[in-house]
Amino acid sequence: MSSSSARPTSPAAAAPCWWRRPIAAGDPRPSIEERWPSAAAYVAAVRASAERLQGERLLLAEDVHAIIAAAEAGTLARLPAR
Repeated sequence: MSSSSARPTSPAAAAPCWWRRPIAAGDPRPSIEERWPSAAAYVAAVRASAERLQGERLLLAEDVHAIIAAAEAGTLARLPAR
């Protein structure tokens, strides 16, 4: 059995499905995929921002965990407001 058949052929193919989700028709904003080189880079940026805001006492630790989990799942835009 060849191990190469189980590997994605491109970084985009290895990305989570939410990463490749097309933006809504007519939305002039760049997609997440266009803004960040990888899903991991996007999650790292979200993590850094959330941790910075926690350090400034603008976010609670539980909110930081929820924000990072939502970024990893691709549901950050749908995170409920408190």
